[in-house]
Amino acid sequence: LDPKTLELFSIAYHDEPKLSYHVFERTGEIKLSGTLNLPFAAMVHDFVITENYLIIFLCPVTVSFGLEFAKWRPELKTKIVALSRKTNFKSEIWFETEAFFCYHFVNAYEIESKILIDYVRYPDFTMDTQQLKSAHWYRTTLNLKSQECNHQQIDTHDIEFPRINENYQGQNYQYFYALTRLKSSQSNYFHAVIKYDLKNGNYNIHDFGESCELDEAIFVPQNNFQKEDDGFV
Repeated sequence: LDPKTLELFSIAYHDEPKLSYHVFERTGEIKLSGTLNLPFAAMVHDFVITENYLIIFLCPVTVSFGLEFAKWRPELKTKIVALSRKTNFKSEIWFETEAFFCYHFVNAYEIESKILIDYVRYPDFTMDTQQLKSAHWYRTTLNLKSQECNHQQIDTHDIEFPRINENYQGQNYQYFYALTRLKSSQSNYFHAVIKYDLKNGNYNIHDFGESCELDEAIFVPQNNFQKEDDGFV
């Protein structure tokens, strides 16, 4: 959901190399529908928007609605596409980079001719959740002019299910929240919430104890909030 225009975006992947997309007006009416052709049938769990673009990571996990639903194919590499909202997604800017997997994005925003994308990154993919490797906060920068991209790992905590104040979706922002576990923990489950402060480069952790298992933590802003982090998790 774009908090400024109140447009709602959705996508759907298929077991063939294409994606379907829809954009809904604030009234609920469909503003735009279409299909994006892909280099392979990719499993796409999430995407992110900015003021002028919709960005999709095509990580090399192919899907087939048969016995083997999803397969890790690192030789296909990761493809990234930025679709222009101004041209109703007719303008596509493509990038190719090393293989990795992403379930969830944090946020993205534009600075001049670049898009900065924060997300939770896995080194590979498996359907066996007990075998998932640690995932960390990464930032990818897309240079729209040179069509180059670079990646930076920002933190070493094992995190998932990042959330922000949704009023800052697609905009420069300061805070996000995610589930984590203490580095000293023997638990296989997320039992703490971490709050990152991007402007000051620090974080705070609230630990509920290793006997707890947490689900996705949602940030709810206060009515008439004055600061980005005025609210509740």
